[in-house]
Amino acid sequence: MKRVHLNALIDAAALVGFMCLASTGLILRFQLPPGSGELVGRGQGRGAAHRLIELLWGLTRHEWGDVHYWFALGLLVVLSVHLFLHWKWIVCVVRGTRSEASGWRFVIGLFAFVAVTLAVALPFVSNTSTTTREQLQRQRIEQSGTNIDKTEADSQR
Repeated sequence: MKRVHLNALIDAAALVGFMCLASTGLILRFQLPPGSGELVGRGQGRGAAHRLIELLWGLTRHEWGDVHYWFALGLLVVLSVHLFLHWKWIVCVVRGTRSEASGWRFVIGLFAFVAVTLAVALPFVSNTSTTTREQLQRQRIEQSGTNIDKTEADSQR
């Protein structure tokens, strides 16, 4: 693979990673704010099983936090590779040397930016669903195919 193509691939991955990280951060802040419910933790006490939990695409706020974390780690790796591959350019900029960029790269980059921005905006036009902790736990147990005794399931409530 040519160096130019590798740079373009890494740059595109960095853009997508950044947009995904920003999107999940905005989801956590505005779509599923703190207090929107969690599956475990504060699910103790009277009526806890019937408290409402906000879901977006079947994931709770804390599960979206996990997605956000993994996007952050992935972006960190991609940006490290990006800096390594662009080290000569960084040195040239520090020294004051310039190179000319072609216009077609700008057009492709702009198109990719618009496409990724639209994809990242999708969760904000999607509706969240509401369920209780009890229903969500039961649904997750059924989906995992785990056979838990009725007494064990009752003790988890």
